[in-house]
Order: sequence, then structure tokens, then C-alpha cells
Amino acid sequence: MAGKNIHSPAELVETAQSFEVHLVACTMTMEVMRLRKEELPDGVEFGGAAHFINEANQSDVSMFIG
Repeated sequence: MAGKNIHSPAELVETAQSFEVHLVACTMTMEVMRLRKEELPDGVEFGGAAHFINEANQSDVSMFIG
């Protein structure tokens, strides 16, 4: 990615967090992909679909990346 002048996923998360972006990882997807909480950056929250819907309803902008 560096050769194409594209930031790494870790850098993108860090930049998003510096702008106070609220990041929520889907726990069901994490189970399917066998990801552990420890593998994700600090500051990422965890929740299911109901949590996302609740947060999205209270936000000016929301983005789902599947």
C-alpha cells in the first residue's frame, strides 16, 4: 500500500479516531471471522446489529462497511 501512497488500515483507523469517529465492530462478524477483540485497535467498540441501529439513529452520519 505504501508504494501506491495509500495509508494502511491501522493509519486510517488512527486518523478516523483523531476526528472522533465512533467505530463499532460487529461481534457476529468477528465470530465468523474468528477475530478477537485484542486484534483490533484500541478505542474500537463492539456490538451487534441492534447496537449499530441504535447508534445510527442517534448520529448525523453513519456508515456500514461489510
